[in-house]
Amino acid sequence: MMFEGELPIDHEPSLDYIAQVWATHDVEDGEILNWDHAYEMAWSALETELEFEGLEMTAEWWDRGREVA
Repeated sequence: MMFEGELPIDHEPSLDYIAQVWATHDVEDGEILNWDHAYEMAWSALETELEFEGLEMTAEWWDRGREVA
């Protein structure tokens, strides 16, 4: 996962780590009972925050130029 106008670095591992930590925290605190649901909610929150910051997620570099079926 890369961001338009940013350095061509794959940010997905870092963002995935953050989503996992947030999900674990939410489950341990009892805010959300199911870890998978908490993980999806964490990704949703991350995407919202990135959009607020004006960052647009783009396809991986190897997917660029390929048609999506």
